[in-house]
Amino acid sequence: VAQVPDFNGRPLEFRQLWVNGRKAVRARDVADFNNMYRIRAIDKAKEILYVPAAAVKKIVNARYAEMVIHEMWCVANLRIKNIKIQGDSAAVTFHQPESHVHFMHPWPSPMITTNGHNSAFYLTNAKELLDTEGEWYLDARASKVYYLPRKGENMATAEVEVPALETLLKVEGTPDNPVTNVSINGVTFSHATWMRPSISGHAPLQAGM
Repeated sequence: VAQVPDFNGRPLEFRQLWVNGRKAVRARDVADFNNMYRIRAIDKAKEILYVPAAAVKKIVNARYAEMVIHEMWCVANLRIKNIKIQGDSAAVTFHQPESHVHFMHPWPSPMITTNGHNSAFYLTNAKELLDTEGEWYLDARASKVYYLPRKGENMATAEVEVPALETLLKVEGTPDNPVTNVSINGVTFSHATWMRPSISGHAPLQAGM
């Protein structure tokens, strides 16, 4: 565990972390995507996904857990608002604006089929899911980051990097004055962050647009 520094006058938040140049895994409930749970039903009018209760029992009390759901040709990041266990199923609702966007757009949509191949999902961003080497979790309220070292990693000497900027280089033009003849040499761009899912979720349309 380590204290997260402030950046630019506020507590630093991030969704990515590298240890000795290797990207670590944000704590999640499955290591093998073949073991993901699948949704059971969907109520678009009430904006509810029904999932197996066993899938979410660990994170019922987690405040900032997220569901990453695989749909037809896109992957949605949804911030979980509430979980209600109902027998062997659980009703899961999500924060806005992604909840409305996700349940409103007709295509793609979470898959409900007749052969059991419903949309698969995994859960992330909960300390309760931190159980595998190479996983990490950020407690944003306490500004602490937790990490389970991989075999052979010495955290006393490890180089750990978290990104602070979303845009590393911005080149702008206009239709009347487009950017031309730009070349960039001798510099590496790496470790940018992407905070949109933490702020407003991410419910993409076709091709992740």
